[in-house]
Amino acid sequence: MPFAGIPAIGLMYVHRLNNISQLWADCADILERVLDQDSDKIDKVAATYTCAEDEAKAAAARLKR
Repeated sequence: MPFAGIPAIGLMYVHRLNNISQLWADCADILERVLDQDSDKIDKVAATYTCAEDEAKAAAARLKR
C-alpha cells in the first residue's frame, strides 16, 4: 500500500506544470498585444530613458572633474 499516494503526487506535479505553462502563455499574449498596439510608445519611452541616462552620465563626469 505505500505506492497509493504516488499517482496523486504525480497529478499534482503535472497540474503545477500546466499552471506554469498557462501563465507563460498568458504573459506571451499580453506582451504580443503590447508590442502590436503600443510599440510607438515603447520606442519613445526607450529613447527618453536613453537620453536621461546619457545626461546623468555626462553630469557625473562633470562632477568628477
